[in-house]
Amino acid sequence: MSFWAILLATLFLLQLGWWGALIMRLSGEMVDARFFELDAEQIVAERALEDAMSAGAPLRESWSQLAPLFPEFALVAGNTQHPLKKSRKTLAALHRARMSYRNMVFGEATLFFILTMLGLAFFLRTLRHEKFLALQHQNFLHAVTHEFRSPLQSLRLAIETLQRRPDPKRATVYASGMIEDVDRLTVMVQNMLDVGRIEASAFEAKPRQIILSDALKPVLERWRQTHIGQSPVVIANLPQEVTADVDPATIEPILRNLLDNALKYGEGNEIHVTLAQGEAAALLSVRDFGRGLARDELQHVFKRFWRAGDERVRTAPGSGIGLFLVQELIQAQNGRINAESDGLEKGACFTVTWPSSAEAT
Repeated sequence: MSFWAILLATLFLLQLGWWGALIMRLSGEMVDARFFELDAEQIVAERALEDAMSAGAPLRESWSQLAPLFPEFALVAGNTQHPLKKSRKTLAALHRARMSYRNMVFGEATLFFILTMLGLAFFLRTLRHEKFLALQHQNFLHAVTHEFRSPLQSLRLAIETLQRRPDPKRATVYASGMIEDVDRLTVMVQNMLDVGRIEASAFEAKPRQIILSDALKPVLERWRQTHIGQSPVVIANLPQEVTADVDPATIEPILRNLLDNALKYGEGNEIHVTLAQGEAAALLSVRDFGRGLARDELQHVFKRFWRAGDERVRTAPGSGIGLFLVQELIQAQNGRINAESDGLEKGACFTVTWPSSAEAT
């Protein structure tokens, strides 16, 4: 597609160059034709001047009578063969006409050239963006397919095992694993439904003043329970006095996705969850000590479907919408989120800032 766009732009520019050359040639011919007309008029004026002089009138007196009829010419003193010449005013007008045609051609050609280049640049940029979105969509489909297939296969294997080899002692273990798979599917489906609601403008945040620790602690405990056996040590510092204007319904998806992200890329290291009261704001930080983020990755980390190009990231579970969902939910309630990292292998910290209008009573 880009080849054909460049080809069409090249053909257009060639056509533009041909048009400019044609206009320049025609304008030159028009000025030359005017010169020829003036030459013919000069012959007529000189004959009229000869006729007036043949009647006995002096040269200057004869020309003073004829000058209003031939304003394009001036008298040349001392030249009896060609007593008239084109006046400076006439020559200046012809020069201005030639330059005006030339400036018109150059001006219009430059304008069309700039518009063509801008259009081509915009088209190529749009094309690259479309390719990027198509690649993101493809990666998302692959990731979601894998995310659905893995727990479904695990569920099927557990059910078939229970059918073929009924064992009450193992049933509890299998049931626990099946619940984990169902929870994983539920979280992923809920994330996609939330993203769909946000994109369809069907989500409206309803923030109100709450004590954040009271809302965060149950979510953190549920996350720990659903990740028994695979979660690293989570060190939480959630002081009771921190308040903020928050939609309580968004607390769970925000904290859950931040913890899931820290679990996936924390490489088994500790996860620190910290809550603090700032000036007219409450700050929640989730820090991991794993893979970290490169400088050029920080500007993309909240984009939908985006995942870093590292092999560990591509093979880690996830669909690339968790952090995008977190950002959308936070911005919907006048908050903001920031990602920080000192570089690869140095971990990452995600800080959520919620506005706080007053202290809780």
